[in-house]
Amino acid sequence: MHYVEINMKTYPRKSHFEHFNSLANPYASVTVSLDITAFLQTIKKEGSPFFLRFLYEVAGAADSVPAFRQRIINGKIIEFPYCTTSHTVMKEDGTFAYCHLHPYQPLDSYLPEAIKKQKDAKENGNIHDDADILHAYFVSCIPWFSFTAITQSTPIPADSNPRFAWGKYEEEQGKIKLPFSVQFNHALMDGRHIGLFLDALHARL
Repeated sequence: MHYVEINMKTYPRKSHFEHFNSLANPYASVTVSLDITAFLQTIKKEGSPFFLRFLYEVAGAADSVPAFRQRIINGKIIEFPYCTTSHTVMKEDGTFAYCHLHPYQPLDSYLPEAIKKQKDAKENGNIHDDADILHAYFVSCIPWFSFTAITQSTPIPADSNPRFAWGKYEEEQGKIKLPFSVQFNHALMDGRHIGLFLDALHARL
């Protein structure tokens, strides 16, 4: 996928980038409780699968914030026009495989392709990922329980792909709430960017 290189001479977060990029653990994460009551009603009317439909909205909200589409490569910052996703799929034997999707498509094109790719990953996939994942958002779902915090595994040296995770949704005071986590490389974004993303996600739900 094509990308543009950020001009560090005019990049306003240059000093922040240099500081956090020098750390052994440059990651930060936040977990929030999302109200998905209206969203569940929408997908029920559509007959859409929850996970793939929710993933579509998460990726769309992330793409709306440029910092989420930025990556660090060879000490430089690059920016993609949009991003793919790589999520975990539970297999019949209890292990999981990776599945790569293209949620920047129109919804009516995305869903049929996503359903097929997820089925293929469940039947034939593995974790030996040879796909180009630099432009991917990493996604995990833990549907067996709710949570208030989560830490995701990261490589050495550090990467810069945003990571999303969500758990079991539950009823709370008449609303359906979903635990949702964002883990990000602090060299590329701050709390303000997470706020912009969450605002965009709320608007899409």
